[in-house]
Amino acid sequence: MFKPLTLSIAVRYLLARKTHKFASFVALISTIGIALGVSALIVVTSVMQGLQDRLKDNLLGSTPHLIVSSDAAFDTAALKILPHVIAIAPFVSGQALLQSDNGIVLVNVEGEDTLNLDSDIKKADVPHDKLAEGSFELYADMGLLIKLNLNLHDKVRLISTQNARYTPLGLTPSQRIFYIKGATPSLTGDNSIPTVKGNYSDIKKLLRINNKSSSYRLYLSDPFLINETVEKLPQNLKYTTWQDSKGDFFKAVAMEKLTMSLMLFLVIIVAAFNILSALAMMVSSRLSEIAVLKTLGMKEKTILLIFIMTGSGCGIAGTLIGLLLGIPLTQNITKITELLNISVTAQATELPTVISPLNISLIIAGALFLSLLCTIYPAYKAAKTDPVLHLQQGY
Repeated sequence: MFKPLTLSIAVRYLLARKTHKFASFVALISTIGIALGVSALIVVTSVMQGLQDRLKDNLLGSTPHLIVSSDAAFDTAALKILPHVIAIAPFVSGQALLQSDNGIVLVNVEGEDTLNLDSDIKKADVPHDKLAEGSFELYADMGLLIKLNLNLHDKVRLISTQNARYTPLGLTPSQRIFYIKGATPSLTGDNSIPTVKGNYSDIKKLLRINNKSSSYRLYLSDPFLINETVEKLPQNLKYTTWQDSKGDFFKAVAMEKLTMSLMLFLVIIVAAFNILSALAMMVSSRLSEIAVLKTLGMKEKTILLIFIMTGSGCGIAGTLIGLLLGIPLTQNITKITELLNISVTAQATELPTVISPLNISLIIAGALFLSLLCTIYPAYKAAKTDPVLHLQQGY
């Protein structure tokens, strides 16, 4: 035997299949179970993370991350030093009725002053479209255009009751004629209010917003870190975040990701309990050998270490096999779905995947920890074996 002695005996027990066939079979099944659980968990978490990132880019790319407002003008210098803020732009928003020849719909109207976009950070990559002041042109949601059968350059009327004025005829809303300039991707559900975007000054005139009040749109490097930004906001400012409109949706995505991960992690837990069963059978069948080792002077700690290493070997082997299977499967998941004739969504040519080193590290650590945990009790029972009793009884 080679040194160290504990490793030599552990490897011999682990590879001995002729004398203890059933225990070896259970150990093999547990190794396969851990491998399947680890590989499936890597694939699912990578796909769910990719889906979450794609939704974050698509939905939150056009949704204002953070809007701060005040009834009086204020200096934006305090906003520029907030954590994760990469750009600031004057912004107005409100609700209005969009009227066309084919119907009338409630819409959100937004206007951003892209000419005064404040972005000193080089990494700022802020998407925006510049519309000329006084052109009264709109970018409208594609779903809205289809619903009202509108084409480019068609004329629509926006009617806003915000800051409506009293006249001799009664309460008179503000209304203006706008023209469809282009379409934006339809990212809202059937029950959501569509959004139209126009020039900052044009929308400000429609909503009758005075020059004393001010509102700014803040772009963040990572919208999911918005809580850190909100905590540093000055107390006198009002604010709204993307969480007000899209928060529940992303919570549902995160909950689905967590639920699927927990369900697949149960496979690893079951496989780890199989390690406990296999190791317990191995210990019970080798009581006489353990007794001989103890009479030869082997300490309890050494015997404990031998059986911990024997049981952990199955967990380590299963985890490595799962890792070697999971990463290639994740990288080629789109090709696999095509071979299995599983249709992918119409808007995406391939399944989004993100192989996160952190997620993989947590999966590996969890599988190894469970494998180690399930070896402690059988190894402890082996270490506490009474050599006199078992040598006397002959088993």
